[in-house]
Amino acid sequence: MRRIVTFMLCAILVLTCLPLTVMQADAAYENTYKNTGDQRADIIGVALTQVGYMEGSNNYTKYGVWFGHSNMAWCGAFVSWCANQAGIPSSVLKKNGFASASSFGLTNTFKATSRLPQSGDLFFKDNGNHTGLVYYVSGDYFYTLEGNTWENDSSKQGVYIRKRRLYDAYYFASPNYNGANSHSHTYETKVESAHPHKEYQLCTSCNAKSYTGNTSKVADCKECIMASCSHSYGSYAKYNATYHKATCTHCGYVSQVKHSWGSDKVIKDATCKTVGTKQQTCSVCGETRTVDIPKNSTHTYGEWMYKDGDSHCRTCTSCGHVEEKKHTVSKTYSADASSHWRTCSDCMGRVGVESHKRGSDSCDAACKTCSYKESAVHEYAQQWQYDETHHWRTCLHCSAIEGKTAHTYSADCDESCDECGYIRETVHSWGTELQSDKTGHWTECDHCGQKSDTLPHNPGSGATEDHAQLCKDCGFELAPILTHVPTAADYSHDKNAHWLKGTNEAQAHHWDVESGKCTVCGMNAPTVQGTVEIPWMIVLPAVAGACILSALLIALSLIHKRKKALVPA
Repeated sequence: MRRIVTFMLCAILVLTCLPLTVMQADAAYENTYKNTGDQRADIIGVALTQVGYMEGSNNYTKYGVWFGHSNMAWCGAFVSWCANQAGIPSSVLKKNGFASASSFGLTNTFKATSRLPQSGDLFFKDNGNHTGLVYYVSGDYFYTLEGNTWENDSSKQGVYIRKRRLYDAYYFASPNYNGANSHSHTYETKVESAHPHKEYQLCTSCNAKSYTGNTSKVADCKECIMASCSHSYGSYAKYNATYHKATCTHCGYVSQVKHSWGSDKVIKDATCKTVGTKQQTCSVCGETRTVDIPKNSTHTYGEWMYKDGDSHCRTCTSCGHVEEKKHTVSKTYSADASSHWRTCSDCMGRVGVESHKRGSDSCDAACKTCSYKESAVHEYAQQWQYDETHHWRTCLHCSAIEGKTAHTYSADCDESCDECGYIRETVHSWGTELQSDKTGHWTECDHCGQKSDTLPHNPGSGATEDHAQLCKDCGFELAPILTHVPTAADYSHDKNAHWLKGTNEAQAHHWDVESGKCTVCGMNAPTVQGTVEIPWMIVLPAVAGACILSALLIALSLIHKRKKALVPA
């Protein structure tokens, strides 16, 4: 809240001070000249009090306010204001805001080549864009009092004394001050009191004043030194982003001039979608700045592309915008042997493609639409005609044929022609070597590889541990060699273990209790004093089993007796 109040107070202060600042600037250039009644001298006297006045923003001046437009090009308004302050009536010099003699009511104009202008005369640029008062003439130059101008190329417009060449593009007009143009003047030389170094001619009858030049005391007046100095500046150097400046080596006057931007160097091109940038260099001091390049008002399109039978389109290379328009077709047809069309002059696409419309009775007839005609333009059928040796195609409208060639086959015993499909009788050359798989055996043609009929296998003797079962005709293996299962005869043994003959992998005996033999190698169990010595690992399970069986029998008997006792008598 405090920040908002502070901002509002500052805004009020600024808005309050702006008019005050303008009023103070205007007050500094009040007209302090006392009119003498000599209109020619008085208008110059008034103008001298305004030298140094600067315009405000947007061409604001007190002269424009007096004229009725506070913001205007004000060179003419300045002259009218000075005339009004000098008491010169509109019958002598009309109130005016334009830069032409007729706008001031002046009809008698002249060039310096016919006669020299006097102090108080008005000068005008030939192009009609500027005017001011003649101060005095010196040699080939005339000095001016003018508004809405720059002082020696400075940057800000105001009221200045300027030095201009008499014979450049200017013309002059003399108002009829005090009726001064109606009689001959009798002048005597006078010296201006405010500037003792300035001489002028004063008419003894009408007091018309004409400045003639400077005396030897001109060095005492800085204003006149600068007004009459033909400045000689060194190199201009950058002052800030807007101006560069240089100092006159004769009078010390500082010229402050706006940069002269040129030598554009594009950094980024502008498109229809984005703003570009460029670098500008001042041609006087070398200062650089970067400025925007406005977006293009038009798209940058690529080539026209065919879209469909009605239109074509093109795309902007910058933003992708697509423009579409109808084809611009030629008046004449283009054609080939089968069809005709018109060509679009923008996209070069074919528009309205259609087949030729010929008479059905002749293959040589011209197209009824485009008049295209080609000698013997036949329309051949897609299906082949053939005999035992050749094939060909026949025209749908006449007896003409095309492409009559001999049948082509992939192999000597191939049945069908590769081009037209004609079927011929063939004799295969069967090979002598049988080919086989698990389903049977067959032979193949030596030329085309075609198989003969497959015959079943003829099995030989069954498979054994020594040989497989084979087909008697082709040798195909029908059953593999059988795997050998070892018998007791294949083992060696001792009382503790047995092993396959030829190996050292011994295994413990597996005794059969009933037979007393090893179930693998058939060895009889060892005996001790006429009894069979059965290892404890066989006896112990048997004894344990007998004990468990006895316990179960006893338990069942007790359960039976218990149930019997519980049954009532």
